[in-house]
Amino acid sequence: MKEKGLVMAGAVAAPILVACSLLPIGGARRAPGEGGESATSGNESEKSGLGPLAAIGSVAGGGDCPRDLAVKTDDRTINTRLSAPTDPDRYKGIEWAPGHKRAPAQDFVLAEQETIDRVIAIEAKNPAIVPAGFRKQLRADPRDKALRLRMARCELDAPATRRRASYDAAMALLLGSPLDQVAEVLNQSTKYGEGDRTTASCSGFPCADGMTCEPSQKICLKQEAIAFTFVSERELATEEALSRGLFARYLKGERGWDSPLGWFLTERAHKCGAQICRFRAYSQGDSVELVRWDIRDGGTVETYACKRTPAMMKSVASQERCRSKTGSWSQELCLSMCKIHGQGEGCRVGCYQHCDTEATLNYECITTQDRAR
Repeated sequence: MKEKGLVMAGAVAAPILVACSLLPIGGARRAPGEGGESATSGNESEKSGLGPLAAIGSVAGGGDCPRDLAVKTDDRTINTRLSAPTDPDRYKGIEWAPGHKRAPAQDFVLAEQETIDRVIAIEAKNPAIVPAGFRKQLRADPRDKALRLRMARCELDAPATRRRASYDAAMALLLGSPLDQVAEVLNQSTKYGEGDRTTASCSGFPCADGMTCEPSQKICLKQEAIAFTFVSERELATEEALSRGLFARYLKGERGWDSPLGWFLTERAHKCGAQICRFRAYSQGDSVELVRWDIRDGGTVETYACKRTPAMMKSVASQERCRSKTGSWSQELCLSMCKIHGQGEGCRVGCYQHCDTEATLNYECITTQDRAR
């Protein structure tokens, strides 16, 4: 019988070794002096310690955006990232959330109008989760689909509001904006710029300069990408309402785990009992369906002991030196990334200078995951 397994949509399936991003950094222009309130609590995005995001071109709002996009961020304590793999013996003893690995029951689904009402009520009660420059306009007409889409485009380009952009894009869709107007914003806002992160494992090696070891999955990410996965209780309630409403639309025919709706459902969180869940694309037999997934379930892990021979130790040291200087684990991978990113001769010289030709990846020294159960 064919085993069940995951279809990895936007998630890290295993410690994949990839060189660090070489994407340009930039920020959208803000319209000078557009009215709005300053944040009355929490940290402004400029004070959050997060750097600017990679430029995303015409999708962002650009000059049509207010200057002040401050939101409350100091209560974002809920981590929505999938957990690291677990020891097989411990895994067997975990009591998973109700409905884990199953499609949601009918009472999970919300009617679209009820979804809209719930989100508006959350925002009205907690105005600090709305960017300061948009609060007056949103209070005046929270059901304005054009305003919601404009908000989403502006929110894309600020670290503290990029995740929220998916909320306003989803609201625009539920309020009647055509999917083709919302799709690109929804796609961009549900992932922290795929080219703006690496997925190198830090379970056995240190991260390269500028990267931080993410505590849940043990992968190297930029600090901005780690912060992107944390939400407040109010933001979680917003994501839950929108997930329940969009799942109803998903059931009506707008299917596909790699579609804009699929991205929202699999990358946004909701409560399942006392735990946090996301949707996951899960293969069962010959079909793939979206199921609720307890984020504590990161699979099982098996660690192979390093063979501490002189040759192995030399090779591992070579990998670490190559990684720290170039962001790649091997000369071959370094040269490949130079070519991919069009970095030219200077990049190639660095690969030859810092990475040994004979060094190879030592998979027996790297934590591996077994997700097929």
